[in-house]
Amino acid sequence: MRPLKLTLSAFGPYAGTTTLPLEQLGRGGLYLVTGDTGAGKTTLFDAITYALYDHSSGGVRDGAMLRSKYADPGTPTFVELEFEVRGQRYTVRRNPEYLRPKARGEGFTTEKADAALTYADGRPPVTKAKEVTCAVIDIIGLDYNQFSQIAMIAQGQFTRLLNATTEERSKIFRKLFRTQRYQKLQEALAEENSALTAQRAALNAKLDAVLAGISYDAADPEAEALGALSAQMPPDAVATLLEGLTARQEAAAAQAADALAALDKQLSRLQTTLGAAEQAERQRQEVAGELAKARSTAQLESAKASTRRKTLGALDAALTASEAELAALADADTRRVELEAEAARLAQRETALNELARSLTECQHRNTAARAAQEAYRQAAGRQTEAHSARDTLERAFLDAQAGLLAQTLEEGAACPVCGSTHHPAKAHLPRTAPTEVQVNQAKQAAAQADSAAQEASAAAREALTREQEGRAQLRKDAEALLPERFTSPEGPVPLTVSLLKTALAEENDALHTAQTDLKQRQTKNHTDCRRKKELEAQRKAQAEQRTALEAQVTAAQQAAAAAQAAVQTLEARQAAEQIAQPQKIAALKAEQNELLARRKVLAAQEKDLNARLLPNRRALADHRKLADQRDALDARWQWVNALASTAGGTLSSKQKIRLEAYIQMNYLDRILVHANTRLMQMTAGQYELERIGAENQRSQSGLDLGVIDHYNGTRRSVKTLSGGESFKASLALALGLSDEVQSTAGGIRLDTLFLDEGFGSLDEESLEQAIRVLSGLTEGDRLVGIISHVAALKDRIDRQVVVHKERSGGSWVEIVT
Repeated sequence: MRPLKLTLSAFGPYAGTTTLPLEQLGRGGLYLVTGDTGAGKTTLFDAITYALYDHSSGGVRDGAMLRSKYADPGTPTFVELEFEVRGQRYTVRRNPEYLRPKARGEGFTTEKADAALTYADGRPPVTKAKEVTCAVIDIIGLDYNQFSQIAMIAQGQFTRLLNATTEERSKIFRKLFRTQRYQKLQEALAEENSALTAQRAALNAKLDAVLAGISYDAADPEAEALGALSAQMPPDAVATLLEGLTARQEAAAAQAADALAALDKQLSRLQTTLGAAEQAERQRQEVAGELAKARSTAQLESAKASTRRKTLGALDAALTASEAELAALADADTRRVELEAEAARLAQRETALNELARSLTECQHRNTAARAAQEAYRQAAGRQTEAHSARDTLERAFLDAQAGLLAQTLEEGAACPVCGSTHHPAKAHLPRTAPTEVQVNQAKQAAAQADSAAQEASAAAREALTREQEGRAQLRKDAEALLPERFTSPEGPVPLTVSLLKTALAEENDALHTAQTDLKQRQTKNHTDCRRKKELEAQRKAQAEQRTALEAQVTAAQQAAAAAQAAVQTLEARQAAEQIAQPQKIAALKAEQNELLARRKVLAAQEKDLNARLLPNRRALADHRKLADQRDALDARWQWVNALASTAGGTLSSKQKIRLEAYIQMNYLDRILVHANTRLMQMTAGQYELERIGAENQRSQSGLDLGVIDHYNGTRRSVKTLSGGESFKASLALALGLSDEVQSTAGGIRLDTLFLDEGFGSLDEESLEQAIRVLSGLTEGDRLVGIISHVAALKDRIDRQVVVHKERSGGSWVEIVT
């Protein structure tokens, strides 16, 4: 990238528009940016980096600070840079956000930040700040951080990198060489190692919980070993102990089950014998009790049969009464249908009467409208006559006035313009109040409007009269259709009048309301009859069903009474047979049964206890195997992830604390030092050489620390022990080495211009000469190197100069001296 022309407007100390034709400096060699302190030398570098990246060269000035405090309020603030990359020319223009006077009115408004990038080959320009910055990065191949390290090295950047700690230098390299991916790999490995470690701890806790749930008797031969089980023991040893325990418990449970089964068989046989003896005793006792019960049952069933026969008789009487009432209500449903039809007919009659009344009202309205239209016509005709009379009067008066005017111009002997006579014996006289032509025209227009109004009123009257006549005819037709007995007779039609029709409608409505009232009463009576009929039908159905059930109950009661009597006779014949009681035998059998039950309770408790321990122990054995397999698989991954995480994180014991990212950055630093030492050896006449050193102990992170070798006395020491001038030369060499390496890692991008903004005042004359030789070496191959400094010795050694002048009134201006 080679700057060609820089234009500044109201930017920093430059109050007006300043144009710097950088092409005049040539395509190679050194040039000096010099001038008064505070005049704005660094601002030139700021302007270039701001135009390209929306940043100042040192990164300490934001957009609002770039507006010149010396500028006229109406002068716009912007930077425009024309530059060249690989033979192609580009122009970038950028302005910050700032306050400017309003175009109209008083006060200020905010000028928004904006940017534009134009191409020399006619391609569409790029607009908007972020898009322009992205396009510049794509063209140059460097972002702001890389550009500020390899193309435009600002004040303070030299010693910052030289004296940085490992952590600080790592952050710088992370931005320049994009080593974040190695940092992310470190963090990912550390996170997975932590997760796997937590999973191992969780599995060990689960294993300990499983083993803590093992149940065994204190007298078990392996009780001591079982009590010492833990997740840290080999899984095979744990499995062997658990398998032995479950085998012993299974054998004891099987033995207890066999003994319990044998005892159950013996108990079953005893219970069969005891049951037979108790059954015989119960039968003897039951016979006596059943004979008193059988006699009572026989009496009860006989009484039931008699009662149910009486109930059946009463039901037959009620059923006969229901049938009679139903017969009287047989036509209730037919009457309901007839009444509903009559109600519908009366409703239709009521609707028709209402419609006829509405037609009468409308006919009256139409009659009123017709009379009003006729009256309107009569008034319009009167106004028409008056308008015609006024028009004719004004026309005659106007014509008479015209004759008088003409007569005033006639002279004896002169020809009349009307008749041509030269003799005028009877001239017309001019009236004193003659109408004007405008008044005549207004009268004609008023007459025409009156004619139009009269015609419209006549048409409206005819139309209203026609509607009134048609309505009256239709009303006559409707009245004859609805009330033929009132408006027709053998002698002919009865005259229809409003009063006659109103009277007829009132009488018909009264008759209708009377009929509707009567109908409503009859419908209410019919509704009651229909409901009673439905109730009686349901009652008759229920009574019929009840009668069928009662007949069955009577029959059943009679049969039960006969059966009960037969049972009495049978029991009386059994009671005669003698039963032998066995109370002693039953007591002996019960005593033996109690002894067997007690023995069974003990065996069942033993079997239950063994099974209660065996089931969880089997589950614990299966769970232990499953969890142990999971832990083995997890351990296999954890071992190599832990090793990788420790290696990448620099936490291996007895090793230097070097993280993976730092290891990669060490490689970059070694390559930077190769470039840097070539120049440092030149600037120090072979005395100093920079080297990368490790940390003082293995507890601290290391890998990016710097030391210096003094070849004059063979010592090694910290770079912080260098003097001011030595430190500057080492810093400059390191910065130039970093520039070379970043440029190399940026895809072989070549920068045709290098800018250095650093004070050279700390160097003695010999060191200054050595530094200039090194910087001159950078200009080989058509490269420009620009230096900002006010050191007088540099002014004598560098001919091409950009001189910045500071005005007493404020503001600065610049010139190029070649």
